[in-house]
Amino acid sequence: MLEKISERTNGWMESQKRLVDNSIDLLINSWGLNKALKDLNPLQKKQAGFVMETMMAAYGLNISPALLSQVVEDFYPGIDDHLKGGLTDNHKSLAVTIHEDGVATAVKYAPVFVGEKEIGIVSPLKIYAAGEKTKVNFGNGLTPWTLNIDFIIPPPHATKQFSFQGETYFGKSYVDACVSGQNGGFVLIDSGHPCEQGCKFCTYSQGISELNPNNFSKLEPVLDFLAKSTGKITACLSSGSSLSPDRGIINVFTPMLEIIDELKTKYPKTKVELELELMPWQISTNQAVLEMIKKYHQKGFIKAVNLNLETPLGIDRSEFMSTDNFGKAGIPIAGQNGDNQGYLETFQLLKLNFPDLKFAGLVLFGLKPQSMGWSEYTKLCLETVKLFAQNDVKLLFQPVKISSTTQMADYPLIDPFWLTGAILLADLIHINYKLNNKHKVGCVNGCDACDPSRAGYGLLNYCQSIAGNEGINQLLKPWLEIINNKQI
Repeated sequence: MLEKISERTNGWMESQKRLVDNSIDLLINSWGLNKALKDLNPLQKKQAGFVMETMMAAYGLNISPALLSQVVEDFYPGIDDHLKGGLTDNHKSLAVTIHEDGVATAVKYAPVFVGEKEIGIVSPLKIYAAGEKTKVNFGNGLTPWTLNIDFIIPPPHATKQFSFQGETYFGKSYVDACVSGQNGGFVLIDSGHPCEQGCKFCTYSQGISELNPNNFSKLEPVLDFLAKSTGKITACLSSGSSLSPDRGIINVFTPMLEIIDELKTKYPKTKVELELELMPWQISTNQAVLEMIKKYHQKGFIKAVNLNLETPLGIDRSEFMSTDNFGKAGIPIAGQNGDNQGYLETFQLLKLNFPDLKFAGLVLFGLKPQSMGWSEYTKLCLETVKLFAQNDVKLLFQPVKISSTTQMADYPLIDPFWLTGAILLADLIHINYKLNNKHKVGCVNGCDACDPSRAGYGLLNYCQSIAGNEGINQLLKPWLEIINNKQI
């Protein structure tokens, strides 16, 4: 873990909570939602559901440690990694759905950040036990909403215990539950190796990315169980990144792909659909990386590639990321920096070689210079989304969630008003470029459990169906009036 250079104080937490509450009040007032759930019209109920999904993605659940422990113990008896393992805090999560009076969310992968200095404290989604049920109060400062919240039972691979050299571990440690069900669904497969990038905002396990055969030995029986019991491996392959020309892609991803290849031979009817979550590699390693992808693309395994930009065009990445040789800060969003090809150019290279693949990525919305205003930052994000959409790449906005254990502990939290508008405006770009209906495989292309984009598509389409373009303009008016860009 990187050395922490800033801390959160009680005063800082209180000030951030006031800012978040005031911004939520602005959002609720702007959309006329300051009334009881039963008094909302059908469009407003869809707006209310979208607001809750967005707040869940940004701040997670406001849940007591005792209630969280009870839920976790029911699902994962004896788990000691607090739901996360080596992945980021975004994966310290539980699948939930919220519903009441015609307001409902899809099954979402809700982060849970507990502790007096963690962002769960500021979340407006306050969870409490009510007899045998669990409820959520959405405390928007105006008219509180009370809804039911259901914690979805994880699929068998996530709760099954496996053994390796006398060590017992849960399948979830290597194949995360995400929104998969009893019959498979979507999963995230992680190699379990640390990351060398050292991003200041990240809680992915840090360390030297030396290849550990034991990680693959643990992964194989989990995948075997998944293939045998569900008949499919629909997944995103993920791992940390090394400070090397190919970012460690070949060494780490090849063993995972080989395991899946062997399982396909063992269980020939297994359906395999994979997204690779990669980083742009250096130009000098193009041939080696493309050959690895080609081998498994020809087998019909690889359906999509995900490259997460994390910042939009126009942001100095060195403020947040590694400036070491082969570090992320040296990778342009678009263009070339020495032997580093940009994210856009890497997507273009992949499309040239594999035209049938689907391409996507994430912008960690809120990762901006502190001196930059939210409207200016949002415009940069939307301009980046549009540029990539023109190249058939879908970029989603995943809210950045800063832990108190990182170097950016006292970094300002996301503004809910701007996050809500930015996601809808980005979703409108996706719809205009027909990116919202792409083949659904992978974290960004197919899951969407960590962000509210799919609910945004539904809200925009519903608004269009009942009120046309004028209805959409009214929906987006609070933000369009400020950023003064009605043609996005």
